[in-house]
Amino acid sequence: MSQGPKVFITRLLDRSSLDFKVFNPSLNDFRRFKKSKDQMKIVLRLDGVTYYRFNNISFSNYLLLLGYNKIVIKLVLFFFPRRDFRILNYALNYYLNRISYFFLKSGHKIVFQSSLSLEMHKFLFPRLDWINVDYCIIHNGIDVQKFRSAEPLNLQGYPKLLISASKFRMNKRLFEAINLINVLKNEYSNIHLHVLGDLDNLVSEQISNLDLSNTTFHGLVKVEDLSKFYLACDLQLSLSIFDPCPNVVVEGLACGLPVVTPKQSGAFELIGSNTDWTVDERLAFDFYYLHDKFNCISFDYDAYSLVVKNILINLNYHKLNASARAMELDIEIVAQKYYTLNINAKN
Repeated sequence: MSQGPKVFITRLLDRSSLDFKVFNPSLNDFRRFKKSKDQMKIVLRLDGVTYYRFNNISFSNYLLLLGYNKIVIKLVLFFFPRRDFRILNYALNYYLNRISYFFLKSGHKIVFQSSLSLEMHKFLFPRLDWINVDYCIIHNGIDVQKFRSAEPLNLQGYPKLLISASKFRMNKRLFEAINLINVLKNEYSNIHLHVLGDLDNLVSEQISNLDLSNTTFHGLVKVEDLSKFYLACDLQLSLSIFDPCPNVVVEGLACGLPVVTPKQSGAFELIGSNTDWTVDERLAFDFYYLHDKFNCISFDYDAYSLVVKNILINLNYHKLNASARAMELDIEIVAQKYYTLNINAKN
């Protein structure tokens, strides 16, 4: 599981004393959930689901990221189907999301992080008795005043764009973000992209031949130091397709950053009425190749460049809108939604 859900739970519990336990669909949380003595005081938070499309190349790359040895990888390349089969994609993704399925079947209160998250689960588990699933939707929040109270760093460039993740995988579209900066530098010669987070091996290979002269990699930044980077920048990129509720977007909004994002993302819900920050990529939720650089989802550089340029024309206006939207996602408001949950487990 990514660091985002853990970070949010920490922020939530720092500001509130909930009288119930909150679990994410990680293996560690699943074990804690099974051992929980008070089964009536539980809320299960569901982020998104995997939507990996697998053939022999993408599946072997996926196993490579998990640390499997070269012999296993070679066997997969040889024996796994060279073209994907839909039923196999369902089976593999179902297995990867089996904890979420168990949570949904448990009878406990379910909190989805976005409407997109709900739709992702309905896509993967269409035969689930959804009428009897007790769920609601609560977006992630943040302590706005605390998060934006830091002293900003002195970072290179103008405009300064930021992209952030705990670990960049191909679906986070760092490759596309760097290329977008290189397109924009034809008009903004000092433009600079600041990258927060680690890179997995596939992304490192993917960007190895790009022009990185207008990009700085800061590595994985401690949570307590994040806002120093956000506050130093002008605009944030969140380019992931079908990212159910990117915590980094809430962080960016808290620091007054307009967030450029596809419409097909939970970030679209987080930015509220600021729809002029988005690009509609007109993609239906489905299985996609996310581990094969030769089968990436296409990216409209012209459309994204236009959005960035329109924001920069009136940057202060958009930054004020970002700050105003962040106040609607303040942790106190979000915590109150958790406080008022009607928890009635059916066990």
